[in-house]
Amino acid sequence: AKAAYENKLMRYIQSRLNRAGIRVRQNTTITIRFILHPDGEIENPVIVASSQSEGVDDNVLRVLGRLSAPEPPEGFATQITAPFVIEAR
Repeated sequence: AKAAYENKLMRYIQSRLNRAGIRVRQNTTITIRFILHPDGEIENPVIVASSQSEGVDDNVLRVLGRLSAPEPPEGFATQITAPFVIEAR
């Protein structure tokens, strides 16, 4: 259940980033660490590996800061570090 939830969580966050209209010239990976609460609240997103663009980094943090994720299963890790791709349009 945990692996399935993690996939669901990553897809959920990636889809929100895709919809945010963040502009990049080429596909850009950014790695974020955040705290996930039992109610799905995402807290304190920080950049672990930058996109090399302050504007992109700020936008990603802004999107994550406003998200509430699907509720995790009991015992799911509270600190998560994951890469996301901002796609060039």
